[in-house]
Amino acid sequence: MRKIYLIILGPSSDKDLLIQRIKTLGDTYIVFGNNIFVSSFYDSAKDVYNAIIGEAAEQQASVVLDLGTNPGYWGYTKRELWSWLNSHSSDAVQ
Repeated sequence: MRKIYLIILGPSSDKDLLIQRIKTLGDTYIVFGNNIFVSSFYDSAKDVYNAIIGEAAEQQASVVLDLGTNPGYWGYTKRELWSWLNSHSSDAVQ
């Protein structure tokens, strides 16, 4: 089953390199330049982190959040983000 993860890239990370790696994990949506939602088959946030960071962990500040199978979200941003989240929620993805 697919899960949604939020990856927050730190200001000192190699953003271009990490975004390339994140895009290989599944469908992505980028918010504010350094926050990336990804819909992926990985089992845990640790697995996602290891897949994108690899051996460069000490140089690539980032955080991966597992939004679970029934995520709650609220805020003010582009309507496209809400559409993306809704289309990748556990109820929509079989």
